[in-house]
Amino acid sequence: MPEFLFLFHYFLQDIKKLFILLIEAVLKVFFQFLFFILVSNLLKNMDYAITQTSGKQFVLKQNQWFDMDLVGKAGIGDFLCLNKVLFFRKDNKVQLGKPFLTESLIPVKVIQQVLGDKITVLKTKPKKKYTRTRGHRQKYTRVLTDS
Repeated sequence: MPEFLFLFHYFLQDIKKLFILLIEAVLKVFFQFLFFILVSNLLKNMDYAITQTSGKQFVLKQNQWFDMDLVGKAGIGDFLCLNKVLFFRKDNKVQLGKPFLTESLIPVKVIQQVLGDKITVLKTKPKKKYTRTRGHRQKYTRVLTDS
C-alpha cells in the first residue's frame, strides 16, 4: 500500500507541472493578444513609421508585410514588438527620435518563415584550374503590420 501512495504522489506532481505549463501558455497568448489590441488602437490612423531592426531600417505602413532577418524563437502567428522607432507620422503629426522614440512600440505579426533568393558564390584561383561553386539562401521572417 505505501508503494502505491508513493507512485501516486509522483503522478500528482507531474499533473501539477503540466497544469502550470498549460496555464503559462494560455496566459502568454492572452497577454500577447491584449497587448496587440491596446497598441493597435494607437496605430489605426498611422500614415507610416520608420523602424530599425537587425541593423536595417524599414518603412512600415498599415497592412503591409516585409521581410526581416530570421527571428528563430518566433512562431507563425506570434506578435513581435519593434521598439527602435526612428520616425512616426500620424494624422499629419510628426515625431522624430534622437535617435529613437522613447516608449514607442510597433506590434507586428509573424506570417511565415521564408528563404531569400539563391546567391551563387564562385571561388577561383588563377592559373591553377581551381574552381569551387557554392550556393546560399538567407532565411527571413515575414511580418505584417496590422491596423
